[in-house]
Amino acid sequence: MNECEFIIISDGATAEECKLCIDFSKNDSRFLFFDNAHSGVSSARNIGIQHASGEYITFLDADDWIDSTTCLEIYNNAKQNKADLLFWDCVFHKENSFKHTCFSQHSIEQLSDSEIETFKKNIIHVSQQQLLIPAITVCKLFRTSIIKQNKLYYNESLVSGEDRVFNLQFVKYAKNFSYLNKAFYHYRIHNQSFTNKFNKNYLHNAFEYIGQLEKSTNNLYKVEIANELFEAYCIAWNKCYCNKENTDTFSNQMRSLTEFLQEHNFFSRIQFASVKGVQSIEWFFLKRKQTFIIWLHGLIKNILLNTIFPKH
Repeated sequence: MNECEFIIISDGATAEECKLCIDFSKNDSRFLFFDNAHSGVSSARNIGIQHASGEYITFLDADDWIDSTTCLEIYNNAKQNKADLLFWDCVFHKENSFKHTCFSQHSIEQLSDSEIETFKKNIIHVSQQQLLIPAITVCKLFRTSIIKQNKLYYNESLVSGEDRVFNLQFVKYAKNFSYLNKAFYHYRIHNQSFTNKFNKNYLHNAFEYIGQLEKSTNNLYKVEIANELFEAYCIAWNKCYCNKENTDTFSNQMRSLTEFLQEHNFFSRIQFASVKGVQSIEWFFLKRKQTFIIWLHGLIKNILLNTIFPKH
C-alpha cells in the first residue's frame, strides 16, 4: 500500500538496529524512523501518535508480526463501515504451540450497543481468553482525528495496563465499532517477556492502572473493577509474594501485602467481585476483612512450592 506510513520508534535500540532502520527509511519514503532513548512502550507509542498523519493508526510491537495483507484489508474494511474503531483477532505463539482468539464467529459491520458494552467491560476485566483483544493495544485500527482532537495519549507514568486506560478513553469518543473475523496479528509470548518476569512491584503497578480505570468509568463498572482487583491479588502470589526470587522473609512478605491491601481499601473494593471455584473461599473471607486468610494462603503456597526458608 503506497498510501501507508510506517513509523518506527527506537526505545533504546542498539546502534546496529538503528542503522538498519535508518537505511530502510532512506530507501522507502513511507517509512519514518525516530531514535528515542529507552523510555518505555508508552513513550514510544506517544511519539508515533505525535508524528502520525494518516487517517487511522494501528500499533505493532517489535517482537510480533502481522500478515502481509493486513494494512490493505483493515483499511478497506474500516472505510467501508465508516469505523472509528476496527478490531480483529490474534494468534498467540509460545514456543511450538499457538492459540487463536476469536471475538465472534462472524465479522460485524457495526457492533450493537450490547456488543460495545461487552467490549468496554473486557477492557477493564477480561472475562475469558477469547475476549482478550479489547484490553490490549494491538489488533486495532484507531481513527486518528479522535485521538488528536481529544488529546489522547498513553499514560507514561503507568508501568502496566496503559493500553487498557488508553482504549477505555478512546471508546468514550468513538461511535462506530467494527469487527473483522480474521487473525492478522501474531503475538509472540516468550520467557523474557515483561509479563513473565518476577516483579516485586506487580501489585502496586496493577492497582495504579486499575485506579485509573475506576476514575475513568466514574465507578459504573463495579463488578469488572472488583474482578480485576481480585485477579491482580491472585496473580501477585506468583509474580511477587512467595516467588522464589523474592528474598524477603515470609513474615515481611505477608505483613507487607496485608498493609498494602488495607492502605488501598482492597477489602471494600472487591465486594462486587464475581468469583467462582476454590478462590471464592478466599474472597469470602477477604471481603469481610479477615486478613488471616492472607497468611494462610501464603503458608500453603510456600509449602506447596517447597520454598519455606528462613531467608536472609
